[in-house]
Amino acid sequence: MQQITSTLGLKEAIRQLEEKIDFEGVQLKMDFESAFKSLNPFNMLKGTFEKAASAPLMLENILGTVMGLATGFLTKKIVVGKSGNKLRILLGSIVQYGVLNYISQRSDTLKSIGLYLVESFLRKKEKKNN
Repeated sequence: MQQITSTLGLKEAIRQLEEKIDFEGVQLKMDFESAFKSLNPFNMLKGTFEKAASAPLMLENILGTVMGLATGFLTKKIVVGKSGNKLRILLGSIVQYGVLNYISQRSDTLKSIGLYLVESFLRKKEKKNN
């Protein structure tokens, strides 16, 4: 920055700095609004689903994880039941975690088995109707 030697130069430097502050303030406000909108839970979910729809592999991973969560939850409910026993609850959580990992890692195999069972069930039903 150059040295200011007159009051006119000082006023001009102050005006330039005030313009810079105003511009940066507007930019900061716009950045804050953008960040706030992106942190909105609805927008986060919307963005996640848009990305998942554009990437089939990601969608399969999400479905595998959801299958794992659902089966893990059901397994825990079966193991624990209505029991208030802390040891049984701990055992249920461990089993839930194990089932979740197993199912989410092998979701393709389980989907294939499920489709086979459904198709074979439908074939048997068609044979009975004929």
